[in-house]
Amino acid sequence: MKILCFHNIFLEPAISLSQKINYPYYTIKNFKPQHDDILIIFGGHQASKILFTLKEVYNNKFIILQSEQLNTPCFNLPFYKELLKHSIVFDWSYSNMQRLKHEYKIYCKGLFVWTFLEPKQIQQNIIETKSFDIFFAGVRTNKRESIINKLKNINPKLKWFVDLDYRLTDYKKLTSILSRCRYVINIPTFENSALETHRIIKALHCKCQILSEPSFDKQLTIELEPYVHFGELTELIKNINTIKDKKDINDYIKDYEDKKIKEFKNICESM
Repeated sequence: MKILCFHNIFLEPAISLSQKINYPYYTIKNFKPQHDDILIIFGGHQASKILFTLKEVYNNKFIILQSEQLNTPCFNLPFYKELLKHSIVFDWSYSNMQRLKHEYKIYCKGLFVWTFLEPKQIQQNIIETKSFDIFFAGVRTNKRESIINKLKNINPKLKWFVDLDYRLTDYKKLTSILSRCRYVINIPTFENSALETHRIIKALHCKCQILSEPSFDKQLTIELEPYVHFGELTELIKNINTIKDKKDINDYIKDYEDKKIKEFKNICESM
């Protein structure tokens, strides 16, 4: 059993998962295929052709951590859905799991949770002084730019760090910025999309509070409510100085993540 990561943006969760379930991780640059490997895959949407070749030549089997919103171009890359149909699939969202089943006849084995490294594990001298009030990173859209400009006008004294150009794909650089931010806001790219939990859990690890509108995935919203300030972003920003802290990353790991990781490992080992 090995963990294989196909994109730099998934490297940190791949390393973290490797530490938690004690299987080695590889990137496509240092991976050497062997016969009958079982591979836990991050970023499989970009590598469907490669993975089908590994399946045919080396009899590899795959556990795909499906990480893409279902209404994005990434999900519709060639052969990806076919790959999912020939693999064990986990998704991070209950609503995604239902859609995969009903719309594509892709049956998920269960839910996976995003895991990240503590800042102190990444860089000992990282600066954690909260010099920014609000952080946002994500793909640039007109809707997101409009919302951010509106929020800035509501509370103009707040200091923002905004990245809409994918400058923070290196996880150490992202951690160094997030650790200096008080709040992270969550703005979905698409209507009726699953909650971006990777952004939320990464922010918790960096000792940030999270502001988010409720998710289309109602079950995820309920499960993460103890750790996330859900509500209208305009109201949250307007009243930001009166918001009381939610539970932190230590609570999340103890209450939620440890259980999910154990379930995930048990399913993997049952193969």
